[in-house]
Amino acid sequence: MEPVLPQDAVQQFERDGFIFPIRVMDRGDAIAVARKIGRIKESYAHLPRVDHDHKLFRFKPHLKYTCLDAIVHNARVLDAVEALIGPDILLWTSTLFIKDAHNPAYIGWHQDSYTYPLDGDEVVNVWVALTDATLENGAMRFFKGSNGLGPLDHAETWEEYHLGSRGETVDTGVNDERVVDVLLEAGQASIHHVDLIHSSQPNRSGERRIGYAIRYIPARLWDTTRRGTAMLVRGEDRYGHWELEPRPSVDYDPRVMPIYERAMGIRSDASLGDNETDRAFTEA
Repeated sequence: MEPVLPQDAVQQFERDGFIFPIRVMDRGDAIAVARKIGRIKESYAHLPRVDHDHKLFRFKPHLKYTCLDAIVHNARVLDAVEALIGPDILLWTSTLFIKDAHNPAYIGWHQDSYTYPLDGDEVVNVWVALTDATLENGAMRFFKGSNGLGPLDHAETWEEYHLGSRGETVDTGVNDERVVDVLLEAGQASIHHVDLIHSSQPNRSGERRIGYAIRYIPARLWDTTRRGTAMLVRGEDRYGHWELEPRPSVDYDPRVMPIYERAMGIRSDASLGDNETDRAFTEA
């Protein structure tokens, strides 16, 4: 059987900082998950934005919904991740990014590493399209090869429609000739490096766009705050750096929800610090 990531794709990741498209789900299965998430979102439409958006979907929703737990354990996803960081894999966190039709929300050029409290850069960001990602609905854009620049300074703008946790924007010029639009069909995925500069535009279409970002790390990495939780999804944890999370067996599993709530509080503190503004977690 042909590997999910052949050697030339691994070399591309190291050189360019990204790989796409990778088919990880059937189109129909991805759209079915998107419809379920849409129904959940609509059932909470009466809540304030911070509860409706941030608390429901923005941090570790795989601990709440079994359909997302299935995606983070998807064998094709994990095979690709293993080719990049080895066989002992922890799921650090995940985020659903929902851009409703005609939504002005966007994210400026940034690196994920700016807000990640980890002791290394071996972070694999897998972005699974649950609906098509197009130019019109705000697909991600990658600055090709910018992972080679290493961590950069960012300005914190706290701009109203910026989806970053601090409105962070990288303090360097982006070469338009090296910008790549990440166009994906539902069920396809992209993978990008933690230092890759990337962004996304508002959704100018009449349809909702949903993407699911999953961050995997090798078990040897640790949280610099010493407070993190993670889920072992493949291989062994021979290091004990993290409190390991259980998988949910049902939606809102009562065994798992207390762990989810505590983990969300830890991440909110790390991401927002002393700022009183309630914002989303960074990604595109």
